[in-house]
Amino acid sequence: MEWIPKWMAEVYQKLFSVFGTDEFSTTLAKHLFEDEQIFFKALSELQKKKWIIRMRKGRYKLIDLNEIIFQVTPELSFKNVEEKVKERKSIPNETMINLSFEIHGLRGY
Repeated sequence: MEWIPKWMAEVYQKLFSVFGTDEFSTTLAKHLFEDEQIFFKALSELQKKKWIIRMRKGRYKLIDLNEIIFQVTPELSFKNVEEKVKERKSIPNETMINLSFEIHGLRGY
């Protein structure tokens, strides 16, 4: 799993704001977008990058963003965070800032 480009993130965000992690149909979802071709291209790419699961023909389910963040950024996994708390160390601010930039499609410093 990896971060996705901004145009794909915008499709994910729109789908997530309407359907959350519930199963949805392409028949219904495609009407949320002006350009049907971009919607279907994004759907294909999101599936390749494992941000979405194909349940059956024409039916999909989004992966929860929290799960994506922990899979894409292993240093933020619960186990690692739990260990850092036990060691009384926090995640460096630079890591959190860069993660925030990546989520929003911005470049880190």
